[in-house]
Amino acid sequence: MRMYVSNGTPQQLADEAAAILESISDGFFSVNADWQFVYLNQRAERLLGVMRHEAAGKSIWEMFPGLAGSTFEPVYREAMREHATAEVTAYYPEHHKWYEVRIAPTAAGLSFYFRDVSAQVATQQALRESERNFRLMADSVPQIIWIVMASGEAVYFNRQWDDYTGVPIASSTPADVANQFVHPDDQGITMTAWAQAYEHHHAFHVEHRIRSKTGEYRWFLVRAEPFLNGEGRIERWFGTSTDIHEEKTVKMALEVAERRHAFQLALADRIRPLLDPEEVTAVACELLGVRLGARRVAYAEADDSGATLSLKRDWTDGSMASLAGMSLTLDDFGVAVVQILRAGRNLVIDDVLRESAALPHIANYSALGIRAVLAIPLMKDGRLRAVLSVHDDAVHHWTDEQLAMAEDMVDRTWFAVDSARAQAGLRDADRRKDEFLAMLAHELRNPLAPIGAAAQLLSMGRLDEGRVRHTSQIIGRQVAHMTHLIDDLLDVSRVTRGLVELDNEPLDMRHVVQDAIEQVAPLIQARRHRLQTFMAPDTTRVMGDKKRLVQVVTNILNNAAKYTPEGGTITLRSGIRNERVTIEIADDGIGMTPDLTAHVFELFAQAERSSDRSAGGLGLGLALVRSLVELHGGSVSCDSAGPGQGSRFCVSLPRLADTAPVRSSGGAAAAAPAGQALHLLVVDDNADAAAMLALVLESLGHRVGVEHDSHAALARARQERFDACILDIGLPDMDGNELAQRLRAQPESRDAVLIAITGYGHESDRRQSLAAGFAHHLVKPADMDQLTAILAQVARS
Repeated sequence: MRMYVSNGTPQQLADEAAAILESISDGFFSVNADWQFVYLNQRAERLLGVMRHEAAGKSIWEMFPGLAGSTFEPVYREAMREHATAEVTAYYPEHHKWYEVRIAPTAAGLSFYFRDVSAQVATQQALRESERNFRLMADSVPQIIWIVMASGEAVYFNRQWDDYTGVPIASSTPADVANQFVHPDDQGITMTAWAQAYEHHHAFHVEHRIRSKTGEYRWFLVRAEPFLNGEGRIERWFGTSTDIHEEKTVKMALEVAERRHAFQLALADRIRPLLDPEEVTAVACELLGVRLGARRVAYAEADDSGATLSLKRDWTDGSMASLAGMSLTLDDFGVAVVQILRAGRNLVIDDVLRESAALPHIANYSALGIRAVLAIPLMKDGRLRAVLSVHDDAVHHWTDEQLAMAEDMVDRTWFAVDSARAQAGLRDADRRKDEFLAMLAHELRNPLAPIGAAAQLLSMGRLDEGRVRHTSQIIGRQVAHMTHLIDDLLDVSRVTRGLVELDNEPLDMRHVVQDAIEQVAPLIQARRHRLQTFMAPDTTRVMGDKKRLVQVVTNILNNAAKYTPEGGTITLRSGIRNERVTIEIADDGIGMTPDLTAHVFELFAQAERSSDRSAGGLGLGLALVRSLVELHGGSVSCDSAGPGQGSRFCVSLPRLADTAPVRSSGGAAAAAPAGQALHLLVVDDNADAAAMLALVLESLGHRVGVEHDSHAALARARQERFDACILDIGLPDMDGNELAQRLRAQPESRDAVLIAITGYGHESDRRQSLAAGFAHHLVKPADMDQLTAILAQVARS
């Protein structure tokens, strides 16, 4: 900086000073100690509106009386008094202007430099008014409004921010605001979006959650636009944050619902055609694992006690080992933990190391590589039936959406597995039905062959009495065999439909066993088996139907004898266990596969036990055994070590206290002797059956008339008096029950004894026939000894 020193005269110096003062843009005047004007430059004349000669010798108070009492007066007077510099900017009403005045002391008084700043003040006032209006507007809108400078300093947040967060911010940075208020899961995307907007000078846009003063997080839509200067550089950002929580949660819920629906459709499409229950679970686990991005998904079924889980199939992404084929004891993972599952509630553990109930069993979790687990129980009839579990080998925060999808899979998979098993059961039942029908045809053809041969032999007419008797015995045995088969079919039908009424009485099971052994003894002896019996020393009393219980033991013994190779051993033990009477029958026969053991008490299961059908039978006996035992409040079970290892059956019945008397087993009543000849009427639409029965009755000495329809029978009964009428029930024009009622109504046949011989053998059929007037009801093929006894009784009466 250069300084110039003038060497001129005082006048020259004064002229130079005046020239300088005239050249400045500010107004200038000076006053002496008495406030009288000493000098005004031209700029001052124009600003103040006075000329120099007008102001000469006058004080500023005279020239400008408006100064008195104004903002300027105290400043001026203090500067004069203190002989000090001063500044003041104030409004001068008389000029309607704002002046900025700088005062400096001189040797004679004071000098004043001033300028008209009305325009600047007006601009500042306009800016302040604009800012005030901006703040009023910003505070009145529902959005949060904020301003961030190019330096990254957040310089403004409106009142909505303060009201929502409870934390006023005077100055901060976007990073500090995000760390303090944005949800941790959203901070990453927020700062990435901010950095990209800042780098590329484009709008900032993000949706994130902001914490309120209550600690609740709500979703906000955040937008900001950059304000660029003339050089294209960012000066500041103007941003808004709009609360979109309700819209966002609805949208997210819809998106979750759409994803769930898509998953459900994909799951249904994949498992619908599958027939194997294990394949259903494998596919379902894979779909869920891929959809959730899981490490491992396992589906396990619980045993009846809910204590053990069996995992047949699972899915892994390759990072965790498969658990397929394992059996897990639930309590090994913490009783308090698994009790949640047994109560039917979902188990959600983000970190087993932070789960106090799991910590004592952490070794069992670690052995399976489990650090986080989501488990969904499936409850049926109040019992734990299956568990779906999703595993992670690291800490994992399970979301509501993941939980919902897992729940969807459990319900649909169980239904699909249940359906697949039901379909497999239907296919198996259909297969066994077909095999049963084939076996039935086989069993019926066997006796029909000798019967047909006997009929052909008899038709030749060249048989002596011995051959006729032998042929008759063959026919009788085969008819008895066929009758037994048909009775078995009807018996199973009645029992399974609940049509059997038990004739219960106190029984000693030792007597039941003895009677059963007597019935099976011929077969056991024929196959040269050894029967070992071990009877309980105590009375094995039960309440039951003796005939049916004998049938139960007989059927099991009969099976043991048939399916044990000749010369085998059959062991029968009776005992008492937990207040129940038990009958165990074991053999060293052909045994059973595990699959057959599981189905042995189902209808027609016998077809699977013998490939050559050599043992005979229809596979109904054990189904009948189970039904009859259950009717007695008992249970029956079967086990076998496998093919060739024999089988063991155990019947368990409720024990009866030793109070009621036990009926002893008595012999059958002797057949009534034949009586005198009777006049009989036989009515049957089957001509061969009617003719054959008539021949038998005539051979017994009776006189027999035959009719094949009801109306002809009624007419003949009016013409002839019959001692007894033997009627078929299933007549075409008028059934036998109605015919019986009409015979009873006719005076000529009112006293005849009516005997039904029919293929209808249910108890309801018997009740209907007795109500119609029949005295006796026999089921085809009729036992001729029984019919002979009935006719003898009619003759005696």
